[in-house]
Amino acid sequence: MDTGWQPPRIGEVTALDDHGALYLRPPYGGSEWNPEPADLRAPTEAEREWIRALTAPVRRLAP
Repeated sequence: MDTGWQPPRIGEVTALDDHGALYLRPPYGGSEWNPEPADLRAPTEAEREWIRALTAPVRRLAP
């Protein structure tokens, strides 16, 4: 969770460079960004549920 944005942005770590910089990407896709380390925190359980809902495959129902 990147709290440097309003509202805070949820992202998954996609890279860690040799200098310790993290790169995040939204769990549902999109452009990477490089957050400030002081702005990072772990997501709450409610945020984790939201991430699971956003990234869950959609099942097609039979007609």
